Amino acid sequence: MRLATLATATILGSILAPTLALAQASVQFRITDSAGRPLDGRVTMTGQPGTLGCSTTASRCTVVATAGTYTVTVAPVREAAPAPRTLVVPPSGALTVAFATRPASGAALVGAGAVRTAVRPVTATPLSTGVRVVTPTPTPTATGTTTGGTPTATATATRVTTTSTAYVAVRSLGSGRTLVVQGSVMDTAGRPVDATITVSGSGGTVGSVSSTAGRFSMFDLPPGTYTFASRSTRGTTANMTVTLAAGTVSRLTVRVP
Repeated sequence: MRLATLATATILGSILAPTLALAQASVQFRITDSAGRPLDGRVTMTGQPGTLGCSTTASRCTVVATAGTYTVTVAPVREAAPAPRTLVVPPSGALTVAFATRPASGAALVGAGAVRTAVRPVTATPLSTGVRVVTPTPTPTATGTTTGGTPTATATATRVTTTSTAYVAVRSLGSGRTLVVQGSVMDTAGRPVDATITVSGSGGTVGSVSSTAGRFSMFDLPPGTYTFASRSTRGTTANMTVTLAAGTVSRLTVRVP
């Protein structure tokens, strides 16, 4: 009887083992900072199947996870950690999850062609613009001209003009809830090129993302027509017009000289 039970268990194990082995998927994580630049850190997945984790190299790491629901947290080497995210791992296949960190103190703002760090948080009102003119109270000064023996006082004033520059917060499109674009950047010979892609719509600049090893992803862009302005690390540029449809993921190839 024991031998029969053992034989039955062995047979069932040989049948179920391949099925259990297939109930896993490959999950690749990517971390970028608030400016869209590659950033390293530690990724931890906690869920009913167990706790997994990996440390990124060149902003990426991969975990083979059992199918199930996990809570994913990121501990970056700098800046503030992004909010935890719920991840459902399918029984098979591969998926990519991108995280973007938050500035530790102040927002990264772009203005007048330079990058500066503001003391205010990201949600702060942009700095005011315009010209401020300061006119001090005139101070009489005596001159050599006399009228009836009394010196004539002439009022003088100093005119001071100062200007201020407006700074606009640029949102990183490299992370979010809904994936809308997966793309690659290549040169004319078909080789991967790293670049920064800035997205503009009818209302102005929407945000930007930087490619890593020639690849990039964009999240949470509403349907519409946009201009993708790409600038490679070599300094070459390319523009293209892209129309995004609702409920689809657009696959793009950007070619720069």
